[in-house]
Amino acid sequence: MMQGNRLTHGFRIQSGKLDYPFKFSAANKQEDNTKLLIHSSENLVSLERFAFDGRDFYMTKFIDYRSPDRFYRKHRFFVIGGKVYPGFLIVSNQWLIQSDDQARSTFPDFPESLAAEEKAFLTKFRKKEISILEEIYRVADLGFLGIDCAFDEIGRPIVFGAGGNKHHHAEAKAQRYYSDKMLKQLDHSVERMISKTLHESRNQNG
Repeated sequence: MMQGNRLTHGFRIQSGKLDYPFKFSAANKQEDNTKLLIHSSENLVSLERFAFDGRDFYMTKFIDYRSPDRFYRKHRFFVIGGKVYPGFLIVSNQWLIQSDDQARSTFPDFPESLAAEEKAFLTKFRKKEISILEEIYRVADLGFLGIDCAFDEIGRPIVFGAGGNKHHHAEAKAQRYYSDKMLKQLDHSVERMISKTLHESRNQNG
């Protein structure tokens, strides 16, 4: 991407070519201003906000994941002890979705139908294809994993990211999105996972 101090119009990673549009972001940063969508060479000037001083950056192909109604939908799943649980659904009219409040601020009036859809995700998520999420969990080899994704027109997941730091008590959704029953279920699932891991560890260590 860089030649001396000059940005080039061709982007190559190892033997592959990265075409427009692509996402550019600072590694290990979550702030909105460290994430950009570069549509064409004319947008490259916006990269001048970053200090190319040896720190790491990510460049990834952008997939337009809008649904037929032209809204963007970000799903979060939790995989705890090998079982998949719904985390949340956030609907936005912008591609970068960081939180529920941020997404809702993009609507003059947030439609009640979308709020109902977000709530219904907690009980209807099983209709989605989730086998790839279980495979990510297996490869990650973690007892607890949060996975953010969208779904394409035929129900295949488009994975944004995964990690063990996506806590289900984080304030990513409007208040009372989760029922007390669901929060207890998630808590108990984490407790069972930890208990099982400790038990297996004791057995292995004699």
